[in-house]
Amino acid sequence: MGLLSLREQLARRGDAVKLEDYDWRVLLQRQPQFVEKCGWEKLKGGQWVDMLSDQPQLADKCDWKKLGGMDWAHLLCSQPQFADKCDWTKLGRSDWLELLVKQPGFGDKCDWHMFDGYDFVKLLNDCPQLADRCLSEKFDGEHWARLLRQQPQYANKCPWEKLNGTDWSRLLRDQPQFAVYCRWEKLNGRNWADLLAVQPQFAKACPFDKFNVSDWVVFLLFCSQSQLISKCPWEKLSGRNWANLLSDRPQFADYCLWDKLDMYAWVQLLRKCPQFADQCSKWDSFTADNWCRLLCAQPQFAGRCNKWNELMPFNWVLLLIRQPDLARYYKK
Repeated sequence: MGLLSLREQLARRGDAVKLEDYDWRVLLQRQPQFVEKCGWEKLKGGQWVDMLSDQPQLADKCDWKKLGGMDWAHLLCSQPQFADKCDWTKLGRSDWLELLVKQPGFGDKCDWHMFDGYDFVKLLNDCPQLADRCLSEKFDGEHWARLLRQQPQYANKCPWEKLNGTDWSRLLRDQPQFAVYCRWEKLNGRNWADLLAVQPQFAKACPFDKFNVSDWVVFLLFCSQSQLISKCPWEKLSGRNWANLLSDRPQFADYCLWDKLDMYAWVQLLRKCPQFADQCSKWDSFTADNWCRLLCAQPQFAGRCNKWNELMPFNWVLLLIRQPDLARYYKK
């Protein structure tokens, strides 16, 4: 039914046409002269929010009881003058968070004890003028770290002893000036790896003996400081560690102990870094599945494959979907 025929029907009939709630909202936005013919009882809470957000003059038609907490939050964000109609008990935690960011003046209506530390961090980041309302006793170390990374001006309120190693690592990556408050012994190897990758100037405080092999891999993936890289115990890295590292940082190849890589590590590495093929001594060990994975990414190695007869039908389907030119190797 087009808009013209609908307009004609409404003009000719004295009763309300049986339109759905969405239909009425769209119609009245474009043709407000049909307001007296609207079946108001059709509109649900969400449709009333959309309607009143655009046409607040229709408020006297609204059945306010239909609005839930989310509806009220949406409506009052754009039309705060309807606050006297609101049943505040309907608003839950997430509704209040949405509303206070847009309309902090409604803070007097809110039970602030419903919020946890994460909620207060969000409120302070989005709406700093609510600082006096926020209950900092609900903050743990993670909450303080999250807040100070974006709002360092609250540092004078922070009980630094609440921060653990992970909290310190994350905070100092973004706000290194707070290092004067840090108890370095709280940081473990992974915390140090994450921190030094961004703030290498703290290396002089780092006990590198806390690093395990995984910590070193994480550190090497992001660190570019040659004086720190030299501290790595390269001989402790496994073949899988080397595959993970060289796939993203091939410049460390000069340190690699190639014999540590097994066939699985080689497939992982060659899929991303085919330039290391001459270092591989495990070609004869590759299984049919290994070859399928490798050739899907690097078909130029097809000439090295000695397992064509062992590829299963599902291997061929996957391989030919990715690399149809390899069909010449398929034998019925």
